[in-house]
Amino acid sequence: SKVYNRKQPVIIVKHTMGVKGFFNGEHQFSKSTFEIIKRIYMPLMGHSDVNVEVGKFWGKAPFPLLQIPIANQSLGYQKEAFNTMNFMEFINDEYLSLRWSHFFKGAIFNKLPLLKHLKIREVVGVKAILGKLTDTNNPNMDNSLLQLPTDSNGKATTHILNGKPYIEASIGITNILKFFRIDLIKRLNHLDEKYEVTSLLGQRGLTVRFSAKFDF
Repeated sequence: SKVYNRKQPVIIVKHTMGVKGFFNGEHQFSKSTFEIIKRIYMPLMGHSDVNVEVGKFWGKAPFPLLQIPIANQSLGYQKEAFNTMNFMEFINDEYLSLRWSHFFKGAIFNKLPLLKHLKIREVVGVKAILGKLTDTNNPNMDNSLLQLPTDSNGKATTHILNGKPYIEASIGITNILKFFRIDLIKRLNHLDEKYEVTSLLGQRGLTVRFSAKFDF
């Protein structure tokens, strides 16, 4: 993207506010985020795209207004999302997230005669988020707050990270027929039975995602 193509790091600072009584607003809160985006070039080894974001929620509000990590449960790969996370699976009012992708640009496949002529490209990545839900916005600590959702059996479907990061790693191939990309993605933790986790080849948290992308 144009943001990653810049020589210097891109810094994005945001502050949003909700004002009680303003346009019928029911809650007084604000959210601050600080984001750094950088492309790092490595001679003969391609480049890495790095995105680090930290955010904090100020005030008290129901959980839908807090930080809910972007999740993806479709077969299509989404760059901005956690591709092995369920919708509304985690909730935070303080968080630190990382997205890292390294594009080898043929540094490995070009050394393999059978693959070199296909012009396919290799990519690896890691996505992680460390978050917490303070007592101010924790429905388990304050019954006046909107309670976290459960399924029809009363089992919790939205969880609190609190000290344990969520991590997923991926390995993929791009430029297949100059158009397609396929990623094998593994959810590395939060795999116990209280979580609804997809499985592939008998491995919990393993999945495949597809996308269409030109990568020359």
